Amino acid sequence: MVEANDGGLACLNTPSIVRLGRDIVVDWGPHKDWWHLVEPIIKEWSKNFRIQVNKKNTDTYGHSDGIFCPVAPGVIVSTFYNKEYSRTFPNWDIYYLDEPTMADFNCNWFIDDEEIMKNAKFNSHLEKFARDWVGDIRETVFEVNMLVIDEKNVLAIAHNEKLFDWLSKKGINVHLVDFKTRSFWDGGLHCITCDIEREGGKQNYFPERTNSNYMEYIN
Repeated sequence: MVEANDGGLACLNTPSIVRLGRDIVVDWGPHKDWWHLVEPIIKEWSKNFRIQVNKKNTDTYGHSDGIFCPVAPGVIVSTFYNKEYSRTFPNWDIYYLDEPTMADFNCNWFIDDEEIMKNAKFNSHLEKFARDWVGDIRETVFEVNMLVIDEKNVLAIAHNEKLFDWLSKKGINVHLVDFKTRSFWDGGLHCITCDIEREGGKQNYFPERTNSNYMEYIN
């Protein structure tokens, strides 16, 4: 974090940062208003990592972990929000999720109980006293918010038979986790997981790029 001019703290939007071995992918959009403050942090990282600062390809002005998931070397699962990876992940195999059909309800949250969903007083109570606790389920695609254990195993909280079959053919086992309240709290498995210290060193998944540590702006 860096202290801003107004005394507050400017920090990197961690859900908009993805690490793949020796590479760190940072979306520029969510940081644009305080880029001059966070850039020193990224430059410090560049001493040990190869940095991609993307201004278009994965820049959705939202959370990267709700947009795409690098499941294994050369394999990505992506939502419909972004379909351009030719420069950031060239020649990787990509599975594009179908755009979901939004449920017909007026709440920002959802649980599988029709009586509660139709309870306007309950929704009003949540909006008044728990607005900061619930997100907006209408913009969330949980199938992509997965947690990678290793190159052969991934945890998921939303069943998608076509996706699971595709990953299985890639030699990747999907372990479905029961997380019934995901649509109420609007939080995915990746979102609620603390940083993981992994073994294996910093693999180079983009050997065609220069081996020096540097900042690469992909416009």
